[in-house]
Amino acid sequence: MTNMMNRLLLPPPPALAPLLRYLHLQLDSAGEIQLPATPWPHIGVLLAGRSQTVIDGLMVATSPRAFVSGPITRPITLRVAPGTRFISALLRVGQLPRLLPLDCWRLSDQVWPLEELIGGDEEAKLCDSLQACAQPQDLADVFGRWLLKLAAERELRQPRALRLPVARLFQQDAATLAADCGLSLRQFERRFLASYGLPLRDARRLLRFVNMLGLLICRPQAGGKLAALAQDCGYFDQAHMARDFRALSGFTPSEMLRRVHGADDAALSLLQYSPAERSLVLGPDNSDVQLLDLLP
Repeated sequence: MTNMMNRLLLPPPPALAPLLRYLHLQLDSAGEIQLPATPWPHIGVLLAGRSQTVIDGLMVATSPRAFVSGPITRPITLRVAPGTRFISALLRVGQLPRLLPLDCWRLSDQVWPLEELIGGDEEAKLCDSLQACAQPQDLADVFGRWLLKLAAERELRQPRALRLPVARLFQQDAATLAADCGLSLRQFERRFLASYGLPLRDARRLLRFVNMLGLLICRPQAGGKLAALAQDCGYFDQAHMARDFRALSGFTPSEMLRRVHGADDAALSLLQYSPAERSLVLGPDNSDVQLLDLLP
């Protein structure tokens, strides 16, 4: 598909694997791209062009040159100018405070200029070093080294981020999780919101959704198995899944299944993956419901 020729998805450096899911290099893009809700914050740099965020048909933001965003709790549209190039790092859930001095809840449904968090001089230095790269792998190497430096600086300050395996968010209630962390329920709720950007209930909702989305992406013949897949992902029933899926993606599950596995669909280009990309983005074992590589 055309979009696969214009991008490069790379695993993070081993030292960053606990914090990052992967690096995304978009080498060229244009048009309107539809994105579903996502629990994953990301840090990015526009290398050329322009991107605008549209919600419900209204333009709400033009992306800064360097930015940090997410989680996003609703489907959005990106209007991307011809020739736009960018690099971004998709963070694992709960890991943003290990890179930046900001409570994650402040970024929910927001795009922040990175310079407000690291300073204008540091942002300019990062952007200049990326602009000087001649090859895509050079971009990934420079961005990876910068993220490693950021993580090391934050580690020295001992950020008070919660570091819970994501599977536990489904297995235990908030009171049990709080007790296990040695916190009161209210302390746990504040710390969870700071680390994950959402209340526990909303985080569970988004994680169920992205698990279901991942199953549809990796299983072209899933149309007759939606009820069973919904149950595997933690929904009460297929109707519950269908309501959430439409609200968080803008499509019914059947529409999403048809479009991500159909002919080149520019609007959903960021959800169409080659087999190699699918293994990186969704995890190596696409038969397992925990395929989205969610665990920190």
